[in-house]
Amino acid sequence: MVHHELMESPPSAPVSGRFTVAAAGAAVVVALAGSVIAAAYERAGTAAFADTLSFAFAIAAVAVVGAVVTLAVPGNRVGWLLLAAAAIAGAGAAFTEAGVHGVVTAPGSVPGAAPSRRHTRRQRPRLALRRRAAAAAGGDRDRNPQPRAL
Repeated sequence: MVHHELMESPPSAPVSGRFTVAAAGAAVVVALAGSVIAAAYERAGTAAFADTLSFAFAIAAVAVVGAVVTLAVPGNRVGWLLLAAAAIAGAGAAFTEAGVHGVVTAPGSVPGAAPSRRHTRRQRPRLALRRRAAAAAGGDRDRNPQPRAL
């Protein structure tokens, strides 16, 4: 018979109660605010709105479960990971929907989109030159499918 001792993880750094509550609350607020902002960019009654709303509920569920786990056992890394994932997903959803709205739905309506368009216009000639040089060198097989003769 083989007897194994119980494995113990190294002690984690003590986490204060105020920090835990503040961090969990901030992560939940970021996740929920991002989800609400993402849903606000969609037109109600469309399939895209239903998709965004269902994703918002999933983000909210992950945020709440992460907050409950983190507040119950502050040293549990799973709770912190759930909170971080929910906050990142909420912010990502908001930025994605704002980008789609500013580029596809109503171009130029999102602040900061105009400078990026001007920047893109300045780079277009350079990109075209790079594409032509790559095609001439045989680096772009889609535009130049014929093998080069040596």
